[in-house]
Formats: sequence, structure tokens, C-alpha cells
Amino acid sequence: MEKNQEAKFAYHDVAKKQQEHCSAVFSKTAQTIIKLIKEKDYNSIMNRLDKLSLPKGDSLFIEECTQNGMGDHSRIFVKTPEETRDEDIWNYIKVEDSVEGAWQAFLLHKMWHTLPLFWHANYASRTYLYSKVDDPDIIPIYDKNPNLIKDVVNPLIVDPDVVKSSTGKYYVSCCFWTDFGGLILETVEVSISSDNSASFKDLEGKILYKYDCGILF
Repeated sequence: MEKNQEAKFAYHDVAKKQQEHCSAVFSKTAQTIIKLIKEKDYNSIMNRLDKLSLPKGDSLFIEECTQNGMGDHSRIFVKTPEETRDEDIWNYIKVEDSVEGAWQAFLLHKMWHTLPLFWHANYASRTYLYSKVDDPDIIPIYDKNPNLIKDVVNPLIVDPDVVKSSTGKYYVSCCFWTDFGGLILETVEVSISSDNSASFKDLEGKILYKYDCGILF
């Protein structure tokens, strides 16, 4: 009985260390991409997503939103050597069938929420939280409690996770903040086929802390 307990504790210890390692890797990759977006160094994004690949000669192209009309969001294309642009980027991108591959695919799939947005499109703006940090980069609009994030929201943040099921599908969970919903834990199913193409299905948006700034664009 004692040996079984020792084996159980040893297993959980190894699993915990593996999870901590994965969380650190996930966070490092995600923070690098966010930094590139802030610097508008879009051409370097695919170089950092080393578990994703494009056919030779193709490249990822970001077209920032225009400040016209009632709102606009930035768009992500694959640009071919013939200079054609296609928004169906997952018809071109191949994904390594691994936990890191699924995570990087998730990052690119959701990246448009973190790119420049104009006017009404800001309803879709998100601040993804890739680790439990002491001072997350969140400034709620029109909130009277200056310590809301530090004292209330931060303890609720869940570290990102990727789980591979027995069917071979990956389930990616990650928190994000939106001024039009609050702190939300999102779960996305990532399927990687035998030819390394990927598809996505949004499964759940669990509200961990409800918040609405009340702004109507």
C-alpha cells in the first residue's frame, strides 16, 4: 500500500513539473508574439511559431484595420509568390502534431483579437493572459475600484493548458479579459489531421469574473 502511495505521489510530482514546464513554454511563446504585434513586426511572427510552417515562398501577411466607416478589424492573410492573398490561412499552414503545435495554432487562430481594431470592432478586443502574473496588463474602463484587477481578478486567472485526448484531438484552455464580458476562460478544440492541417472549434467560454464597462460604440 505504501509503495502504491509513493508511486502515486511520484506520478503527480512528475505531472506537476511537466505542467509547469509547459506553462512556461506556452507563456514565453505567447509573450513573444504579443511583443511582435506591439512592435508591428508582423513579418517575424511565423519565425517564432516554429511548430507551424508554410509552403516555400508563401508568407504570413497582416493588413491593419482602416479607420473608415463604423468599424474595422485587422486581417491575416497568406501571401503567395504570385502576390495573391488568401484569408483561409489554414488551407496553407501545417501544424506539428504535438502539444506545442496545438498551442501555437491556437495563438495564431485567436491573434486577430489582439491586432489593431477600429471603433465598433473594439467589442472583439481581448487581452489574453498567458500566466498567473502579479500585475496583468489590464486597465478596466470606468471602474471605480483601482485594485479590482490585483485583488479580485488576478487570483482567478488560470494558467493556460493543452490536453491531448484519446481521440487525438487537443483541448486548449486560456484566460482572456474583455471590457465587455470580464475574465473568461476559453476552451478550443484543435484537430490536427494526418496531413498536418488544422481545424478549430470553440467549445466553452466560462465567465470567471463578470464585468461590463457599459460603453456603447
